[in-house]
Amino acid sequence: MADDLDLRGKGKATDWLESLAAHDVHYLILDVRSDAELLRQVDGQPGWRLDVNDGDSAIYVRAVADAPPRRGES
Repeated sequence: MADDLDLRGKGKATDWLESLAAHDVHYLILDVRSDAELLRQVDGQPGWRLDVNDGDSAIYVRAVADAPPRRGES
């Protein structure tokens, strides 16, 4: 399912954050070179923390309590 999410080229950071919440995504596994722009965007976002960065890949984990509500939830 995550392969269906196109997070590149979205207008605002909240657009893709809302997409991640709507799809109940809790982890981002990114290539540090090819996903460099997305890494810059997610770094420091409330509700996401960097768990691992080994120089090749970075893994971000979403803190569920800090995540924006999913579509249809308040």
